[in-house]
Formats: sequence, structure tokens, C-alpha cells
Amino acid sequence: MKGTLLGALRLSHDEPRPTSHSDCNRAGIRTLGFRLSGAARMGYNAGVVGSVFAWAEPKALRRGSFPGGAVVGAARRLMRLCPDRPKKGARDRLLAPSAALVVACLVCSGIPFAFTALRAAFPAVFPGACMAYAAERDWWGHWAEAEIVYAFHKGIVTGYPDGTFRPDASCSRSEFVVLLLRALGEDDEAAAMKRHASRLLDVPISHWAHGYLELAYTWGLVTPDRERRVFPEAPLTRAEMAIAAWMAIGRFGLARMKGFGQALPFVDSGEIPTDAVDAVSRLHSLGVVTGDDRRAFRPNAPVTRAEALVMCVRVLGVLGNRWDLEGEVIGVDEKNRIVTLDTGLERLSLPYAEDFLAVYQNGRRLRVDAIAVGSRVGVVFKEGVFPTLSYVLVMPGQD
Repeated sequence: MKGTLLGALRLSHDEPRPTSHSDCNRAGIRTLGFRLSGAARMGYNAGVVGSVFAWAEPKALRRGSFPGGAVVGAARRLMRLCPDRPKKGARDRLLAPSAALVVACLVCSGIPFAFTALRAAFPAVFPGACMAYAAERDWWGHWAEAEIVYAFHKGIVTGYPDGTFRPDASCSRSEFVVLLLRALGEDDEAAAMKRHASRLLDVPISHWAHGYLELAYTWGLVTPDRERRVFPEAPLTRAEMAIAAWMAIGRFGLARMKGFGQALPFVDSGEIPTDAVDAVSRLHSLGVVTGDDRRAFRPNAPVTRAEALVMCVRVLGVLGNRWDLEGEVIGVDEKNRIVTLDTGLERLSLPYAEDFLAVYQNGRRLRVDAIAVGSRVGVVFKEGVFPTLSYVLVMPGQD
């Protein structure tokens, strides 16, 4: 073990020895593009990571201590040197810098922080250890990526235990009810309903969504059959989703909005069930449902998890509850990482952590510097003593 560790800490003889801080960083960036192996190369990269520590966490370096936050911060900055969306062969390219970070942390901070750094820097090895980042691989490039990331930041979804969201999987009736009520902030009401006996024959009190389904039944979001069954695990159809979404909007006092009686533009309008025509008509007038590229609504088609989530986000938009804040950007301080917003009622300065801030426009993820002065944005922030920006959507039409 001693010989292995000493060998890992020696510089490789086939690489030029860095002569300065910046040379060390440049050499490290070059090595990220190749497959590296061997204890000597790990030792070289350990020196690179030490340089990254000095660049990423200078205050921790001066103190001579490396707490978990510093380890994770340096790990994130190291990962930003790699491709944003690594595909095939990503593990080979990222294994060496990740292993190097472990070696550096073993020397500087001990085994516990080293394991923490490995989990943070290389979530592909530990998909359940860093849910928000491991799960991103499941929806990267998906048409609903912006809404899925938004839902994670709002706490509407948490993903599966294996770190995936499975956006194209079929959505059951119970899953949609839970998504919709969570989006509306009714978790406490659902928890209270869970203590009551079930009024639905096929939803026992032990069912994982019992409280949500009971609340949905009270609100009229689900309609049982004559035997008081709702078939909670049956696939949800687009017509059923439209009915539930419109009933949720009506619950908050918007049931008299325009739309009733308007002719629907869909080529398959005649296939829409009678009890869903009003809901589809009203939602179409609000821009919530638009049909596919063939102008078809497909009322009886099963709904995917991504489609269900997008519907919930659009319902929040209709109700005016989608954003924690909405306004115009009047200042961006990249050095101190602060964005200043004018909401129309007040001006607020919100800090952000660059590694954990998601910025989207027109469904595409952007860099933080895309938040320009004059942009109209909707934001989500994390609660705390000082609210921190977590998610930013740059409104369409803005630069």
C-alpha cells in the first residue's frame, strides 16, 4: 500500500513538468481529452487537482483546511473542464481526473472527504449519490428538459431511486394526480387526507398515493365508476389529463374563463369524449393544449411522464404560480455572482452559485452569462437566510 501511494504521488516522466500555476492548469486541461491510466499518471493529475484547489478554493487553501464544501466546489469546477454532455466513453475520459481528485483529497483531507469528492465529481459511478446530477443524463436533450429541470428545482419531482426520471415512460392516473397536487402545493392537504378511510374501492389506505387520490376525488379531479373505482395504476389518457387539469384550474376560481363552445381546430376533434370537450376547448383557448405537428389532439393516447409534467407546469403558468419571482434583469455582477431584478414592485439582488444554477431559454440550456441586462426572466430560488437563485428562464424574445 505504501509503495502504491508513493508511486501515485510521483510525477510521470513522459509528461512535461509544469513550471507555474497556469502551466499546471493548462497541462491538466490537455490531459482530460485522453484516456489515462497508471499510478504515475494519477499522481500527475493529483498535482493538477491541487492547482484546481488553489484556483477554486483559495480561502480554504490559505486556512490550510479542506471542508466538504471546498472539496465539492473544486470537484464541480474540475468537471466543468470536461464536455457538458459526455456520451460514449465518458467514464474513460473522466475516470483519471476523478481518481486524481480522490488521491489529492486522501493526502489533504482524509478518506471521508475523498469519497465525498468522488461522488460529487463522478456521479456516473454513484448514480444514487447525487440525484439531481445523475438524473440529468436521463433527460439531457429531451424536448421537455427545461420543464423537468424546473420541476426538480421546485421539488415537484425527485426522480426514481436509481437517479432517473424516465420522461418517456407511461404515466399512470395516480402519478399524474400526485404531480398535479404537488405542483399546486397541496402536499399538506394530501397528508391530512391520508389519515382518513378510503372512499375509493380500489385505493386501499396502504396505497402509496392514497391521500392524493382522496383529495383529487374531493376536488373532482378524478371520477370513479359506479363501483367507486378509479383504476389508479391504469395509463392516463390525454383526454383524462385535460379534464383533471381544467378542474384544478377551476378549483382556484378560473372556471368561467373563455373557451366554452369554441370549435376545436384538431383534425381528430370528433374522437374527443363528450365529457372532455369543454375542458379541451378551454385549455386550448389558454394555450395549454395545442396539438401535435399534424394538428391532432389524440385524446385516447397514453400520456408520458414528460407530457404530464409539462401540463402541470402550464397549469401553474395559467394560475400565475409558476415563478417565485418574475421581472426584468437590471444588473448582473458576475464577479460577486449577484443578479438584480426589478419585479415592478421592488428591486431585489439575488446571489447564485454558478455550479448549481440552471438557465434556459426556448427549451435550451444556456450559460450563466446569457442572463443579460434587460432580459425578462422567471426565477426559482432556494429558501434560506439569504435566498439563492436556483433556476432562471429567459422569456422568449429576449436576448
